[in-house]
Amino acid sequence: MSLLKQLLLSVTVAIIVIMAGTLAFSVGSARSYLSAQVQSESENAASAQAITLSQPGNQDPVIRELLLMALFDTGRFQAVQFAEADGAVTFERVRDSSAGQGIVPGWFTRVLPLSTPTAMRDVSDGWKQVGRLTVVGDNSYAYASLWDSSVRQLVLVVVAGALWALLVVMLMRWLRRALNEQVAQQVRAIAEGGPMPVSGQAPVQELASLVSEISHVHQRVKANVHELDARIESLNLELHQDAVTGLANRKYIMNELVRVLQDAQQPGGHVMLLRIRDLASINEAHNRQDVDAWLRECAAEMKRLSSSAGIESQVARLNGSDFVILMPGLAGPNAMRVAQDICRKIRNLRLELPDGGLSRWAFSLTDYELGQSPGEVMSLLDHGLIRAESAGHADVEYSPQAGEAVLRIGAGEGQWRHLLRHALDTQGLTLEVTDRTYEGATSVTRSDASLQLLNDGDVLPGSLFMPIAVRLNMSVECDLRAIELATQWVAENQRDVVVRVSVASLQQARFWPALRARLDVLGQQPEIARHLVFEVDAFGLVAHTDSIVRLCAEVKSVGAGTGLRRLDAEPAALSRLHVLAVDYVRLTGPLVHELLDGVGNFELLRAIQATAKRLVLPVYADAPANEAARMLLREYDVCVST
Repeated sequence: MSLLKQLLLSVTVAIIVIMAGTLAFSVGSARSYLSAQVQSESENAASAQAITLSQPGNQDPVIRELLLMALFDTGRFQAVQFAEADGAVTFERVRDSSAGQGIVPGWFTRVLPLSTPTAMRDVSDGWKQVGRLTVVGDNSYAYASLWDSSVRQLVLVVVAGALWALLVVMLMRWLRRALNEQVAQQVRAIAEGGPMPVSGQAPVQELASLVSEISHVHQRVKANVHELDARIESLNLELHQDAVTGLANRKYIMNELVRVLQDAQQPGGHVMLLRIRDLASINEAHNRQDVDAWLRECAAEMKRLSSSAGIESQVARLNGSDFVILMPGLAGPNAMRVAQDICRKIRNLRLELPDGGLSRWAFSLTDYELGQSPGEVMSLLDHGLIRAESAGHADVEYSPQAGEAVLRIGAGEGQWRHLLRHALDTQGLTLEVTDRTYEGATSVTRSDASLQLLNDGDVLPGSLFMPIAVRLNMSVECDLRAIELATQWVAENQRDVVVRVSVASLQQARFWPALRARLDVLGQQPEIARHLVFEVDAFGLVAHTDSIVRLCAEVKSVGAGTGLRRLDAEPAALSRLHVLAVDYVRLTGPLVHELLDGVGNFELLRAIQATAKRLVLPVYADAPANEAARMLLREYDVCVST
């Protein structure tokens, strides 16, 4: 509240208090006066009538009754009573007191009650007392007079208050007009950078010095406007823009994410996170100018492809290796299409690494909903990157918000380490076995095994915690436990089961002795070993050929089976497939679902089929998205999952 309003309000409250007090005192005084008047009238009437009745000529009962009746008929008294000396009442008249209060509201008589005036006088005959006269005054006329007086005073107070309110309104308007003309317009001119308005003498003497000072301030501010604008522009670029790529920086995009998460008019959308996995090696192999130019080229493609969806997408660089694309209001299928386009384009913009390989990217996509926190969204994206990096592929990892287990993704590494260690120590890891039937020249039924983690009644799938286990260097223990559980399952069911081994475990020296010990036990149980199949990801054959070859050789030495999955996601593995002792290859990557989208997919399928046929390897594929793709896969002798 402004100082002017506070001042006027305080004066108004003071006047209201004074008026209310004056009204209360006036009504109270009138009430006291009227009560005294009624009491005095009752006293006088009782005294005069007692003297009259004490006259010798008025001792006759008939004459006494006539005199008392005449007193009562005056209408000024509520009750008249005469009692003999022995207490016997010989005359009594009582009038209804409410008859004279018709114009007075009942609440008024309750709020301002008047005392009931009663006067008693003795009547004597000489020195002998013959009785007692009691007169009760009627205060209805006093109530009517008090009510009329109160109403007139209240009307006077209301009229005075209304006149004061009108005066206050006029005073406020006058003061505001003076402030606007002498102060607000000049301050507004300073803010807008326009010329100072010409004003005459200040109508309020206290404003004259203020108006003069504002004029001097305007001159000083005007002299510094250009310098301040340049400085603000420089700070804006520094705060919200990445110096290398020209994209928005982390601070800006996080503020935008907070805004869209609270935007009720556009309550959903998608966010994509991209990470350069080999930035340190890229900086080692190339000079800074080339790397900066490459980053700018990648940023330009991200902006171009994200804007192709017809939305106001925003691209930002979070840090040296991470980029984020905010796509508000974009539905799931369109968001995935944009993400796949960006993924394919960025994968083509790869630089050579010191070891001769090419730079790698990891991609993660998630949706968001109204009311979520930025931490939840970014945590889910980070988890998607972990899964993409641990799997080794360059596809987009989509992590939807739906799912109760997602609530645990935000846990820190310490919590995950404790959770995994507790599960390993307390048999908290179980095996989920899913039967798959593949139809081709012959029908084949295989059982795929995947780890599950039991925690407080929740079941967390391996796709959720295995990437974390890889990051925490605990994948070896998890993979070995999966092999143990699969061995137990085969002993109980006597059926083939496929157990996956992560490539990250193969890079750990401690994995091989433990694996060898388990394989030695299997070597003594051929009826179990022949039902056990070890499956590895095809990207490992490209990145870690020796480890994959060693695994297959050792597994085959005890009579167990081997398989290679996601061959369609790593076409480079085709040239090295002949060095592996595998029993089958499996297509679970993008080729199965995008088979009809381009000629390149047909060529890749032909190459896989030709290589597998030459090596006499069956080819299995997960269920495709449509029947046309299923029929095409069957034409190429691929066993398709039903």
